[in-house]
Amino acid sequence: MNDLIIYPWEKFLEESKGFNLFGYGSLINQYSSQETISNSTQLQPVMGFGIKRVLNYDPDENVRSRSIYHDPERGDEYFGVFNLEYTGNIQDKANGVLRKVETGDFENFVKREVGYSLVKIRCQDFYNSSSPFTDAYALVAPQKFNGRQLVNNELLPNVPYYKLCRDGSRYVSEKFLEVWLDTSFLGNGKNVRDWEKEEGLIF
Repeated sequence: MNDLIIYPWEKFLEESKGFNLFGYGSLINQYSSQETISNSTQLQPVMGFGIKRVLNYDPDENVRSRSIYHDPERGDEYFGVFNLEYTGNIQDKANGVLRKVETGDFENFVKREVGYSLVKIRCQDFYNSSSPFTDAYALVAPQKFNGRQLVNNELLPNVPYYKLCRDGSRYVSEKFLEVWLDTSFLGNGKNVRDWEKEEGLIF
C-alpha cells in the first residue's frame, strides 16, 4: 500500500511546487472549490484506480457549521461526507476530476481539508481508456485524527452536500454522472442509487 501523507502534509508541501489532485466529491463542483483552489480552474475528467468512494467521513463541529452542510430537516446521522478507501486493486475504481494545486493555494487547501491524509493514485482520461496513466494525490480520511474518530460507516449522506457533489458530476457530463453514481457507496456498502430511492430523493 502507498504510504499516507499525514495532515497537514507540511514536508510534502514544502518540497512541492504544485501537485495533481484527484477530486471525487465536492471538489468535482468547480463552484464549491474555486475559492480554495483559485489558481487552477481547469478540471480534467479522469478515472482513478485502486480506490473506493464511500460516504463515511464524519466531519467535526467546525466543518459541520459550514453552510454547505445545513439541513435542519434531518438529524445528526445525516452527516456522511465522501471519503476514499485506498485498496491498491486496479479493479477498484471511481471517477473524478484532476486539477493542479498551485503553491498559492496550499494554505487555503490545508484549511479546507482538515484531517484528511493524502495518498498517491493512478488516473486515466475518463473518455479514453487507452490513454497513458497519470499520477495524482487523493484525500483519504484516517480512522482517527487528534483522538477523534473520523470514519463512521453508520452515517447517512448529508443531503445538501451530496446534492452539490452530484450536481458537479452532472455538470461534467451525463455519462460522467452515471459512472459517479455507479461508483459511490454508503459506509454499509449500499450504492447511492438505492439510497436515493429509499429516501425518495429526486434531483
